[in-house]
Amino acid sequence: KDAMWAAAALLGAITIAAVDATIPEDSWPLKPDGPTDLDWLRMSDGKKEVWRLADPLRQTSIWRQALMYDYDSDVTPKSRRPEVEALTPRFVRFFDYDENGGKDGDPYHTATSIILRLLPIQCTHSTILYFLSFIGHMDTAYKDLLHQKDQKALLLLAWWYAKMLDYPSWWIQRRAALECKAIVIYLGRRYMHLSDVGFLLDFPKMMCGFAVSSEFLRHVDRGQEGRWGEGRA
Repeated sequence: KDAMWAAAALLGAITIAAVDATIPEDSWPLKPDGPTDLDWLRMSDGKKEVWRLADPLRQTSIWRQALMYDYDSDVTPKSRRPEVEALTPRFVRFFDYDENGGKDGDPYHTATSIILRLLPIQCTHSTILYFLSFIGHMDTAYKDLLHQKDQKALLLLAWWYAKMLDYPSWWIQRRAALECKAIVIYLGRRYMHLSDVGFLLDFPKMMCGFAVSSEFLRHVDRGQEGRWGEGRA
C-alpha cells in the first residue's frame, strides 16, 4: 500500500511538471484549446482513489508521520506581505465570500476559502501539503469553469500559482511560472477594463515580475504606514 501511494505521488508530481511550453503565449489558457488541457488536474482525481485504497495515514504506514499535522508543534512559516493584505478586502468582496458558508451552488466558495487560508502562510517543504489542498479539494463545478476560462475561476488559480512561486521545486515551479503569466496576460487582454479584475491581478502580476498599477502601490504604501503608526502608538 505504501508503494502504491509513493507511485501515485510521484506520477502526480511528474504530471504537474510535464509542461511542453517554454513561453506564456504557448501555455494554457493562451494557447488554442486542446484535449489535454488541464490533464494535470484530472490526475488529482485518480490520486484521491489511491489515497482511499492505500490509506497512508493508517498506523502502520511509513507516510503517516510525514502527512499528519501536529497541532501541538505548529511552526508554520508565516508570510506577511503588505501587497496581499492590501488586496484581501477587495478579494473577499469580489468573490462575495462568507466564511460561515457559501451560497448554495457557489462554485467559487471552496477555492476562495482555501486561498484565503493560504495567504498568510509561506509555501515551503513543510507547508506544501496545505497548498496542494487547493487542487485536492476542487469542486467539479469549479473545474468546469476553468475549462471554460471563466474570469473568476482563472483569477483564483492565478493567486494559487502566485503563492506557489515562493516554492522552488522542480515539479511545480515551471508550470506555476508559465501558467501564472499566461493567465495574467489572458485576463489582462479581456477583463482589464473591469476595475476589480485589474486590481486583483496585481498580486500575481507582481509575483510574475510584471508591472503593477499605481493604485495598487498606493494601497500598499497606506497599509505599511498604518502598521508603522500602530507600532509607534
